[in-house]
Amino acid sequence: MTLAYHEAKNIIKKHVNASKDVGTGMTGAINKFQRILGLKLNENLKDYIKVPEEKRPIIFVSHMEHHSNHTSWLETIARVKVIPSNKRGLPCLDSLAVLLSEFKNIPIKIAAITACSDVTGIRINYHKIAKIMHENNGLCFVDFACSAPCAKINMHPEEGKSEYLDAIQDVSKNYKQLSKDYKYDALKNEFIHKNNQNIEKKLSKISLNNIL
Repeated sequence: MTLAYHEAKNIIKKHVNASKDVGTGMTGAINKFQRILGLKLNENLKDYIKVPEEKRPIIFVSHMEHHSNHTSWLETIARVKVIPSNKRGLPCLDSLAVLLSEFKNIPIKIAAITACSDVTGIRINYHKIAKIMHENNGLCFVDFACSAPCAKINMHPEEGKSEYLDAIQDVSKNYKQLSKDYKYDALKNEFIHKNNQNIEKKLSKISLNNIL
């Protein structure tokens, strides 16, 4: 199966004249990140290695995650919990605090969350989630795959020192596709349409056809 998979990928690359370093998008990036962290075992070893429940890392995800940032964590040695949503449909910070209290003795606690929904464009207050995680000796990883071209990313905000992000994930394809109609003015920190019309930086104000 592995050989067939790689052969199929090579055939597709050749068909579209892609370079050898073309990867597998966010799925491949997150899988590699999980392996670097030592959380994903080789499939051949799964039947021979059992991690004690009290040692298994705990991963908190939101209900807005896309496939790559949810099911991939289920295939690691960690347990995965979905943070309940509040009345606004956002991850509930109070519920996250309750979950952290429940798993306070687990040595590795990680929030792996998206910066915004790739379906609705609704953004998550990930800095507040990071603050709660750090207050409970946890980590916060944020997935910017669908929002990086339209978001001001600050891993170390000056206000709220504990709101820093431990890691971010992104794929660059969105930048190139967005540039068909928009360019980014770094000095003004805003996107400019090709006819020089200013646009709001909010993801919801940008046509999905220019992002997906």
